[in-house]
Amino acid sequence: MVLSKSFWAKYFKTYDVLNKVIPYNELIEVLCTKLEIKKGDRVLDAGCGTSNLSVRLEKLGADVIGTDYSLEGLRIGRSKSPGIKLLQNDLNINLPFKDCSFDKVVSCNTLYLLPSENLTSVFKEFYRVLKPGGKVVITNLTGDFKPYKIYFNHIRKFSIKYGQLKTIISIISLIIPTVKMFYYGSYIQKNSNQGFNFFETNDQQKLLILAGFNNISPPTKVFASLGILNTAEKL
Repeated sequence: MVLSKSFWAKYFKTYDVLNKVIPYNELIEVLCTKLEIKKGDRVLDAGCGTSNLSVRLEKLGADVIGTDYSLEGLRIGRSKSPGIKLLQNDLNINLPFKDCSFDKVVSCNTLYLLPSENLTSVFKEFYRVLKPGGKVVITNLTGDFKPYKIYFNHIRKFSIKYGQLKTIISIISLIIPTVKMFYYGSYIQKNSNQGFNFFETNDQQKLLILAGFNNISPPTKVFASLGILNTAEKL
């Protein structure tokens, strides 16, 4: 990762406000659905952050290993599920797993933070550790990403579902953590000249092809249309 460890420690202390945000929960559900988890599936969650997705996959019966660069993110993840398997790892370096180790590989809104020149090797590593017949599911943020768009999408959907009064209460409860997330999101965008890039619509598709994947899905908009999702298989 280009940004400092201290930045990610602060970021992840605020990150779980997203658990209260409808577009984020919708994203987690879409990822779980696309992964088609079967009980006992061995799953790599690459860039697991505070392990929200990893914990959800565990509940679906998967045997999950989550990796992340941030020790603070991993610490928070362990507090949610004491027995969860989490490992500190920099995705810029080869994965510390044997060939054909996993039934599924998932990476949620992480790879856009890596230097663009490293992405081909990262996707090839996903291919290497995936078993034949295995599936990869990838999402990343696009150049249209603005944190406030997720917040307003949440408010609109929350208001439709719960009404005006509960929406006002929700807005008040989210003010402080939301401001922090706006700040961190803006900081990431301002520092994008450090070597990482937000994804264009077909970027993931091209990287999956280069890595050798088959049955690559067309790009799908997710996360309030601010992210791109692709699935693919290793034959």
